[in-house]
Amino acid sequence: MRIEKIFTKLNYSFCKNPIKKLKGKKNKFIVDEIDLSEYKKIYEKLNFRNISHIQTPGYYLNKDYSYYLKIYHKNNIYGIVSLTKKSFCLGLIKFFRINDGPLICKEFHKYKYLVLIEIIRFIKKKYTKLISFSPSYIYSYDKHLKKLNFIKLRSYPTKTYIVDLLKSEQELFKKLRGNWRNGLKKGLKFAKAKEINDINMIKNILIEYNKYAMNLSFIPISHEKCLNWLFNDSENNGLLSLKIYQASSLKEPDKNLGSIGVLLFKDKALYLFGFTNDMGRKFQANTLLLWHAIIESKKKGLKEFDLGGFNKKTSNGIKKFKEGLNGRIIETLGEYIYISFF
Repeated sequence: MRIEKIFTKLNYSFCKNPIKKLKGKKNKFIVDEIDLSEYKKIYEKLNFRNISHIQTPGYYLNKDYSYYLKIYHKNNIYGIVSLTKKSFCLGLIKFFRINDGPLICKEFHKYKYLVLIEIIRFIKKKYTKLISFSPSYIYSYDKHLKKLNFIKLRSYPTKTYIVDLLKSEQELFKKLRGNWRNGLKKGLKFAKAKEINDINMIKNILIEYNKYAMNLSFIPISHEKCLNWLFNDSENNGLLSLKIYQASSLKEPDKNLGSIGVLLFKDKALYLFGFTNDMGRKFQANTLLLWHAIIESKKKGLKEFDLGGFNKKTSNGIKKFKEGLNGRIIETLGEYIYISFF
């Protein structure tokens, strides 16, 4: 079914208070390309129903391949989205990726499918007819995306646990599952955690993290991105910022047990990476570090702590570790592509 034919149908399917079909240029949503500066201002000013570090200004380092759009009607901004230009087959086939969005303003959440339709139309007209898309968790109906001509790829949907930082420290502690709580008690008994601000120490920690990833044969978070996020933190420029926490032995303070990295954006924090050595695993350093990062994020006034995505391929150990905090689970639908021949 063509997008134009289901435009009105989607209005009535997804809005609590159905709206009439938008007719004429004056009443349609307008999509405009904007620069990073305007995108950043809108991002900082408005409240969004769904927010992601991937949609945060500064996530992508290569500005030549990043594009930004705003969707508005009269004086109201309904959402913003960042796009990335990509290619395959030695650059012969080009496509655009909708980066984990679009971000929808809270008061206009019911229009999320209409906003998505207008974004697709704009990309088709101005850039390309080949689009890739990993829907945000607010798009929870697979069948409706298929009606928009999106084809689902064979990929595993991603889940994550969200810790509510508006709860008190006592409430968060009570919610912990037994094994996690016991691990935390052991960590508090034998180790201590602190935030690292010295840039040289942080660089050494990032080098250790990359070595750890190499030994376990997984791809680490980009070293260049981490350094860029550290710069954002020092400049306090409102972009993604990286916090590093390190654990050490209480009896032997010079012995480091492990470290974790946490991304801060808007009113949220994201558990980015973590690693420990043999002694750190013995003393439950990773449990202590994550708890310390959660409490510090709460003290900074943040509202949510994202424990990081996982799927069916993720090891049971990592899943159980994240489950232990008893957070609210959210799930995305997976990967889609959109192809239009008209």
